[in-house]
Amino acid sequence: MMPPAPPAYQPTLVERLGLRRFVSTGAMMVIRNFERRPLRAAFTVTGIALAVALQISGAFWLDAIAHIVDVQFRQVQQGDVLVNFHRPVPVSVARDLRRLPGVIDAEPYRSEPVRVRLRGRSVDTALTGYRSDARLMRVVDDRRGAVAMPAQGVVLSALLARELDARVGDRIDMEFRLWSRTQVRVEVVDIVQSMFGQLLYMNLEAMNTLARDGDGVADAALQVDPAAMDAFWAAVKAAPGINAVFDKAGSMAAFNETTSRNMGVFSGILTLFAVAMAVGIIYNAARISLSERAWELASLRVLGMTRAEVSVLLLAELGAELLVALPIGALTGWGLATLMMRLMSSDSIDFPVIIEPSTYASAALIVLAAGVASALLVRRQIDRLDLVSVLKVRE
Repeated sequence: MMPPAPPAYQPTLVERLGLRRFVSTGAMMVIRNFERRPLRAAFTVTGIALAVALQISGAFWLDAIAHIVDVQFRQVQQGDVLVNFHRPVPVSVARDLRRLPGVIDAEPYRSEPVRVRLRGRSVDTALTGYRSDARLMRVVDDRRGAVAMPAQGVVLSALLARELDARVGDRIDMEFRLWSRTQVRVEVVDIVQSMFGQLLYMNLEAMNTLARDGDGVADAALQVDPAAMDAFWAAVKAAPGINAVFDKAGSMAAFNETTSRNMGVFSGILTLFAVAMAVGIIYNAARISLSERAWELASLRVLGMTRAEVSVLLLAELGAELLVALPIGALTGWGLATLMMRLMSSDSIDFPVIIEPSTYASAALIVLAAGVASALLVRRQIDRLDLVSVLKVRE
């Protein structure tokens, strides 16, 4: 029935370092509480940091999708329309395509299935040949930007290079598998970081020379005047040699609508979980601290401190824990996003981890708002403390 022995106090680290005169009395009370209960502070900081990380792990998908759209639809494919022909046509088809209504420019390119071998490894993939001055359809490295096709040699995507264990300077065996079925040996002159596919790229003229089947192409990228799209579509429908047409604007709109809706729901659910976690952790920590220090706070009120001053003494500790947790949560969120992307990566997909500064800022603001709401709830309870009942000593 004896009351617990008072805790053994000792100088804090700040006091031992001789910095006490630079710290206010209220701040010293917060520091002493941290040192008296380090595990509680550590658990609170960890919980808040996980709430921030959870928010980032849900919101960064929108950043990743925006990056994919920018690279694939604005950097790789700068043309408005892709055209596929029934059979290979001469490279000079570009002149005929420019005569279609609204067509500003046209660039032919060639894509063909191939089998590549290196050091006993074999991969079936596709080889695409672009003109050296290609602008409407081109190869883009995720780090270096647009890559011009060299006059000779082959360019590998990083995913294919990893599969073959290929390096710049290696000579790979390549077999064309559609028309000529020619087998050649070609040097790897570059490796590009791309997000999709185990692919190869070459200069269009060099590709036709190696294939030994003429200078035919089966695809073209077009730049079309938006004001003349109706006339262009009418002309394309009447063209007998065109097999299929890919409209970038329509595809991009459908992709954005689908992904934004799905990822928006996913991000919203994780945001709700993050807010619930932050509110629960901060409010519970503040409520426990209030129940333990009610007698101390009531005594300070009797000694003349205002409600605001007493509230600051209790909530400053939570504020310090919150500020410490934010950068830890941002780093943890980046790590969680990296892990999720690595788990999603495969032999044909390699998404980069893209997290915009605005995503970090929004996650921090959401958790801060949850913390402020929790603090206001506890502040109301501090204001309603019954000093007489709290200070009454129970025998």
